Amino acid sequence: MIVGDKVQHYGTGSIGTVIDSTYELTTLFQQVCVQWEDDLALHRDSWERSEALSIIPHEPYVYSFPD
Repeated sequence: MIVGDKVQHYGTGSIGTVIDSTYELTTLFQQVCVQWEDDLALHRDSWERSEALSIIPHEPYVYSFPD
């Protein structure tokens, strides 16, 4: 998972966007910080293991700057 991916949490069904990611120091587990877009999550954003999330197909945002 990378920043900008749309994801859904397996447990709560909440949908959000990945805003940061890291790996746990002692394991190879990836953790991602997700900003949730609905009221199903307990917090506005939270750190989740990638195994708890599924990626929702979407058009990636294209970062471009005017000339």
